[in-house]
Amino acid sequence: MAKISELIHLCELEEDFQVVKTKKGKYRVKVYDKKFALNHPGPIHLNLYRILDDPNLKYKHLKAAHDLFWPQFIKTWNYWDERTFRAICEDWEYISLAGGGSTGKSHRMARLAILFYLSNPQGRLVITASTTLGAATARIWGYITRFIDTMAIPYNLKVYTGNNPRILYNKKDPIHGIYSVAAAKGTTQKAIANWIGKHPEEGLLLILDEAPDLDPILLDSIPNLNSPGIEFKCVPIGNSADQNDLHGALSTPKAGWDSVDPMRDNFWETTQKKGCCLFFSCFESPAIHEPNLIKKKLLENFLITEKGIEEKKFQYGEDSIAFWRFVVGFWRSDALESAVITKKFISHFHVDARAEWSGIVPLQIVGGIDPAFSTGGDNCIVRLAVLGQDTTGKIVLDFMGERLLFKIPVLASLPESAEMQVAKGIIKVLTSHNCLFENCAIDITGVGRALGELVRMLGKYVGQPVRISTVPYGRRKVKAFDSEVATPMDLWGEYRNFIQHDQIRGLDQKTLYQLTSRLIEWKNGKEVLESKQAYRKRIAAIDPKLAHSPDEADGGALTIKAAIIRFGFTPGLTRALPANMDAEYKKLAAQDLREWREAQEKLRKYKPQATYGRDLASGAPFLQTIFSKNS
Repeated sequence: MAKISELIHLCELEEDFQVVKTKKGKYRVKVYDKKFALNHPGPIHLNLYRILDDPNLKYKHLKAAHDLFWPQFIKTWNYWDERTFRAICEDWEYISLAGGGSTGKSHRMARLAILFYLSNPQGRLVITASTTLGAATARIWGYITRFIDTMAIPYNLKVYTGNNPRILYNKKDPIHGIYSVAAAKGTTQKAIANWIGKHPEEGLLLILDEAPDLDPILLDSIPNLNSPGIEFKCVPIGNSADQNDLHGALSTPKAGWDSVDPMRDNFWETTQKKGCCLFFSCFESPAIHEPNLIKKKLLENFLITEKGIEEKKFQYGEDSIAFWRFVVGFWRSDALESAVITKKFISHFHVDARAEWSGIVPLQIVGGIDPAFSTGGDNCIVRLAVLGQDTTGKIVLDFMGERLLFKIPVLASLPESAEMQVAKGIIKVLTSHNCLFENCAIDITGVGRALGELVRMLGKYVGQPVRISTVPYGRRKVKAFDSEVATPMDLWGEYRNFIQHDQIRGLDQKTLYQLTSRLIEWKNGKEVLESKQAYRKRIAAIDPKLAHSPDEADGGALTIKAAIIRFGFTPGLTRALPANMDAEYKKLAAQDLREWREAQEKLRKYKPQATYGRDLASGAPFLQTIFSKNS
């Protein structure tokens, strides 16, 4: 331990520090209006950082402590370090660090993790999550253990390795310390169990290293960790990959992705409460813009340089997704290759437009029924769509926006059972829109089988609906005597098949969002759709208002399945328009274009009704489903 005279000398060297002697002959260090026991100035600076409210003063003392703990880093201190340290001192709870490789994100957060903890080692907890413990050792956990070994101020810290890596000040206190946990996709429940019960007395710093590759389900733990009365900080770190992964979700700009420009913006508020993102663009690297040539040379040893950028351009290609992720470090809107359907792909087709019917092939109403329901939980979804031939001869399916999308509520206040309420609600929708139950597909997994039979009996339907048995993972070799077995990936995959043949119309914005945000994962060499639980948690990080199951898209997938099985709807299906149209069709085709488009617009206000028509091939009469005006 340093002698009293040495401590007095060190404290007197610090700005704003004054050493005073009490009447009892003890020395105290006075800073502003606060007094501390005589100690090395490093811990006193950390104490001031912890207890002061002014962000500028907090930063001043945190930076002073940093320089005393690691004087070797003073000569390479740069504006990226300052931005990160200042953000920690402000009132943000979610601070996303984004950027490409060689921007020092994990390096500076390792130093901050130690300083955060040592500002009160008996009341603070730091958790660092990486994909695996091995990956953590090679990244932020490795930095933390190395920086503890090189601290200029000795602390009696015990470093534990093995399956539960941790650093403790007091080995009898397992709550407060620095912990490393593995949270790769598929193992997060175990990771959550490791930290879910830890409630530090004063402060918690949660660092999500390699955040693009972490499982969104770990967000389950945050409400439990973010307890009232403690300082809470969550810092996701990563090379920006996908706007829909965990890192992208926690970095989503409050004003939307179109509101930020990677060539202009390096900071924005996010959709998280008290959330912000610090973006470290390779083009603003301190190793490029540092005016001091000696310092610039030092920075070039570990930060991205102009030469490095040019080499990566040659290696990856300047416009490649890899260059944007690993070098520029910004999310490209067309980089969502892991989504079911990318925004770039969907933009080439007319999925939100209305169909213009030829008037020749009979229009059919088909439906999808997703019966997942509970009181106070998900609603049963009934989704109808119109199948017919458009004016180009193509057979298309028009969902008509949200006009044919119905949610059957379950009310606890009613005396009827939930099953009875839902069954009656389904019958009411089908009857009012002239849709046969046999022209619907229903998911019979869970309660669906019994519900389908209840609907058939109550509605006195003769035919059976298309029954779909869903299995959760991969394509299992399951056979069912009365249903078709499919995975969620099978069902959702049909969207892409028909969209790329320009046969889907009238999709609403909710469904489009779900299709372009739900991810595809790989398990045992097979494509698997992201679980609904993981989807809800990840989307909640982007916008809590959207944090519900992708019910609209589920219902639409079942509707497509009904069209396939009942009416032979296939990708690319067209039927030639007749060479010799009857007089009525000629009259319709000769109408003024303006009147025709007005008639199409009126379809939006119409509801289905049976009327007389004529078969395209044979000319035989049939009952055609068209739309009559809704009174």
